[in-house]
Amino acid sequence: MKKKKSVANSMLIAMALCGLSFISCGGSGGETFVEESLEQVTDFQLNISESSISVDFEASEHQIQLTASTNWIATTTASWIHITPAYGKTSTSVVVSIDSNTGAEDRDADITFKNDKNSVTLHVSQSKYVIKPKIGDYLYSDGTWSSQLDYEKTPLGIVFSTETTEKDKALGYKRGYAMTIAPPSMQYSYGVSWSTVSKKEFSDSYTTIQEALNDRDGLTKTMQIAQTDDYQNKYPAFYKAYNFLEDFYPEWTSPRFLPSAGQWRDIIVNLGEASSEYDFISEGGDVIWEVSTSIVNKINSYLEPCREHPSYIGFKALPGIYWYFKSGFYHCSTELSSTKAIVMHFALNEGWYLKGISYPVYYYFTRIGGLNKTSSMDTGHVRPCFAF
Repeated sequence: MKKKKSVANSMLIAMALCGLSFISCGGSGGETFVEESLEQVTDFQLNISESSISVDFEASEHQIQLTASTNWIATTTASWIHITPAYGKTSTSVVVSIDSNTGAEDRDADITFKNDKNSVTLHVSQSKYVIKPKIGDYLYSDGTWSSQLDYEKTPLGIVFSTETTEKDKALGYKRGYAMTIAPPSMQYSYGVSWSTVSKKEFSDSYTTIQEALNDRDGLTKTMQIAQTDDYQNKYPAFYKAYNFLEDFYPEWTSPRFLPSAGQWRDIIVNLGEASSEYDFISEGGDVIWEVSTSIVNKINSYLEPCREHPSYIGFKALPGIYWYFKSGFYHCSTELSSTKAIVMHFALNEGWYLKGISYPVYYYFTRIGGLNKTSSMDTGHVRPCFAF
């Protein structure tokens, strides 16, 4: 009896894969499967929610909706496409998994869904492998990049991250973020406030600076502010970033944006080669790295060659040994409340109250901390970034 049941079950699985109707099979224990003939099936509905999928070279998964009223099967001749589930009896969600393309050519294939009467086709196309920029690369106006500055091309920025947020991926920017390079006629603005109004603008909420370091949505925040009436006067730091050299950047780059706290942390860690964890938290809750000089000098090592580039003669780098500012404040798009935002601060030989010390100590450090949005004392630089 057990042997006959095993054979019957094997037959059922095989017939489901082939899109056939169940055939009766009896066992010595009296088990009987009811035959479902083609004459009994009157509705052979079969539809899918999409007719094509187009992806880049990276591995990905896509979910489609399949509508079916009887047995169906999905097949493809492409070994780089995987279908889950590959067969069934009713409507369901189907996951199409696509392997990464490491080849030098684009590729495409079809997935065929069929039952006993009908078939539908899903076309899958995938682009060829493209070498991605790496941290510290110079990104040029023609869409290329290099680790050493090419004086025959126009550099747009320096790559500080090769991952973008889900929000920015949805906008089509999937490769990374870069910090802009300014020509001499468009030096980064100094002395602008975050805003001139006390108002909570964004839906996300952070109670500590450490939590705020998770925010990497500078682009969507800046784009949101750009839709605000009179944002030139209400949000001057965002205005300076969003309108930075509007006609200078090609269409494949995003609008310029005010980097978030997390994106500034990426610049400090990835370009400045600081430790990924801060050195300590000040009594006021600020995140502190103690090696400000080395961080600034390392970032400047990427920026300094641009001084000799024909497009950037006279360029000013970040505050440090290359610039007369002993200290520099940079606005972040991240806010803490209706009155407080985040500021990025390079302190070079500046007196600050740190570690419980009750008197000013001349100290070299890099700080991400709180900022009064509207105070004239809390004005600073705007260092725009862009996604690509």
